[in-house]
Formats: sequence, structure tokens, C-alpha cells
Amino acid sequence: MPESRSRLIKCSAPIRICDLGGWTDTWFAKYGAVLNIAIFPDVEVIVGMRKKGAREAKVTIHAENYKDTYDIDPKAKAWSKHPLIEASFRIFELPKDIHLDVSIFSEAPIGASTGTTAAVSVALLGALDLIGQCSMTSHEIARKSHHIETKILGYQSGIQDQLSSAYGGINFI
Repeated sequence: MPESRSRLIKCSAPIRICDLGGWTDTWFAKYGAVLNIAIFPDVEVIVGMRKKGAREAKVTIHAENYKDTYDIDPKAKAWSKHPLIEASFRIFELPKDIHLDVSIFSEAPIGASTGTTAAVSVALLGALDLIGQCSMTSHEIARKSHHIETKILGYQSGIQDQLSSAYGGINFI
């Protein structure tokens, strides 16, 4: 990237309500069906990308709902403050000479059981995909988001929230 050039990427993903049949989309349910509706307010991710300074961190996170601003090393062995956000950077190989300034915001209240964490992950992965190859489909973004929660972080989670955030609208899974 030329030294004077910077980019701004904005991605959003809706949250989910009405999860009729929730948790039947998990490994332990064996079978089931889920109906949900993706709505606004959404999660908004804005990524500023520019040439990295010599002593500057690779990534700065602004988790606006938590009033947290901090630097991360995408290859760090341990999580710092927000594992879901930080784990998303392990999915992509970022260009070496860039700095990412990542702002994440949602009007949905924290802990409202509306799939907000899935929306954060889907919007962030969408933005990071735009930095790279722009090659992932909505389904692949949902799958990677689910992988972060279940495999990298070890949480119990179905995939309905990620699919709802990636596709929007009314979903029958």
C-alpha cells in the first residue's frame, strides 16, 4: 500500500430475535429446527487501515460499548480483554506493513440474548475479508464465526445466530 494511502471499511451485521427452536442447532441436540428473524439495531464495525509506524501496534481495538481501547498482537498466545474480537484476527493473514484501527459498536444491550456476539464476529470477519481476498461467502463467514466460538474459544453454541447475522432476514434452519 502506498505510504499516503489509507482505507476505511465499514461492515454491519444484524442481531437476532425470535429464536424458536433455539439450541436444537447444536451438536448435542442431534436434530431440530430453528426459526429466527434478523433485525436492526445491528453491530457496526469500522476498520481504518494505513501504513504501520515502526513502533506501532498491528491492531488497535475500540470496543465502544465497553469503553475499551487497547492494542493487540494478532499472534499473541493469550487473550487480552475481548477474546471473541481478538480471536477473529487469527483467521486471516494480515499484510505485514499495515495498522488496523478497529471500532466496534452495537445499540443492542450487552447480554440481551439476541446473538450480538455472533453479529460482532460476522461483521468483523466481513471487514477482515475485505482487506484480504474478498473471497468468502455469507455462509463461509457464518461458519468461520461459529468456528471461533466453538473451536478456538471452546464455547457451546449452535450456528443459528451466525447464519442469521450473515444472511439477515427471516431464517428457517
